[in-house]
Amino acid sequence: MIHIVKVISNCYVDSVLLGNLSEKVNLIEGVNKAIIAMGTDRNKEVMKRLDLLNEDIQNASVSDLIINLSISNSVNLDEIIAAVEALLNEKLIIEETGYLISYLQTTVSEQKMDKTTNTSIVLETDNKNHRSYHEIFQPLTNGLMKEFDDHAIVQDHRGINSLGQTDLMLAVLAKNITKTAKLLELGSDPNHKDNSGLSPFIAAAANGLSDIFELILHYCPDIQEVNHFGGTALLPSSEKGYLNVVRSALKVGVSVNHVNRLGWTALLEAVIFGNGGYLYQIIINELIMNGADISIKDFEEKIAIDYATELKQKDVIKLLNNEKKMSNFIGIDMLIKKKNYIQALRDIAKLPNSLEKLFYQGMVYEQMGYEKEAEMFYRKGAGFDVQFIYYLAQLKRRQGRVEEALSFFKYGAENTNTYFYDYQQTNYLRELGKHQEAVNLTETLLAKYPSRVDFMFHLANSLTTIGENEKAQEILKKAATIQPTNNLFL
Repeated sequence: MIHIVKVISNCYVDSVLLGNLSEKVNLIEGVNKAIIAMGTDRNKEVMKRLDLLNEDIQNASVSDLIINLSISNSVNLDEIIAAVEALLNEKLIIEETGYLISYLQTTVSEQKMDKTTNTSIVLETDNKNHRSYHEIFQPLTNGLMKEFDDHAIVQDHRGINSLGQTDLMLAVLAKNITKTAKLLELGSDPNHKDNSGLSPFIAAAANGLSDIFELILHYCPDIQEVNHFGGTALLPSSEKGYLNVVRSALKVGVSVNHVNRLGWTALLEAVIFGNGGYLYQIIINELIMNGADISIKDFEEKIAIDYATELKQKDVIKLLNNEKKMSNFIGIDMLIKKKNYIQALRDIAKLPNSLEKLFYQGMVYEQMGYEKEAEMFYRKGAGFDVQFIYYLAQLKRRQGRVEEALSFFKYGAENTNTYFYDYQQTNYLRELGKHQEAVNLTETLLAKYPSRVDFMFHLANSLTTIGENEKAQEILKKAATIQPTNNLFL
């Protein structure tokens, strides 16, 4: 393995394009891993966490571009360097960044963001010199938050609405990586919690926004932060099957055996809320390989294998018993991790036909951005196995076609006898703002599973949203009687 560190002086790259550049460099054949960042203290801290901080990086200034490459010994080094330099010349380097107006201003001068230092000096000023949200933030965001105009309570550099959501949170929920990047550059706090206890960092993980999640990681958030359930970023991403977020969270050291207020670890959630299919098997395998303790009991004194047995997840049981080895796809999975997608597809093509092969083909094409090709493989698999309905639904959601995703989950619910697809429907109904439908479906789930306190919490949340506060409180009191040692509902 060859390790290369290249620092380019006075070469400012807009942070929004850094991810684009990194992705393209990672696709170069022979590059096992590429990390590209500006030489800020935050980025140096990330490099330090990954054991990549050397003298060249340590001495890099905020106007220097850091390129860190791990390259296979067998490739031509000159060809790799030439390919990287070609990408740098594709106008990805932004020569003119324009001006960003500071949130706090003096009456005599506007502050400009210096393109060579990537900083914006915010001067101390008294209240009379505060510009209003509509004068300052709205032009900066090009109207991104028009639908949230009434939320503008300026507090330092953060607008906070009645729900306690900052502008950064709204940008994350809008899945707008460009605005998220600009707000992070201006110092917005990725760990600021709204009234529900949710932060932009956890929101990115819980919504499967892997690009935004990785972007936030460059700004050194508190990676062990928890949500209202007491879960780290690893728990909701494991629960919902967001593989890329799970891998990123594990890579930076999010605690793999953290127990939330419901008594669950990431492993337990992947089993309890998963469907036992290929995607969840990969997630469960990742968790185990990173030290997940399969013997941790929840409040019902059950361990992961107990739930896998109840849910008839045969392949998961084999994984937990160390009886199943994902041998055919271990090498391919490593290529996918390194974003060496072309080689992954070549290796997959050599394997005999199987449903697992269809899954991996669809997943690779999806990660490459070829969504039509991914859908083709998923649809082919859906003719044989209902788990592919889940992959189609997730694909449609990422495309912003949530109604279509919901229809897939309805189909899955009609053709299986587990709560997996109904539970997923409740999440999507809330995302679409169909809270009464979410209430009705969650009540149906609770009729089948009356002791599930997590379902109770989701029901109470939906009831509160539609103004049924008294009914919501009754549900929470009932939940507290089921788990009296749990202060989640008090």
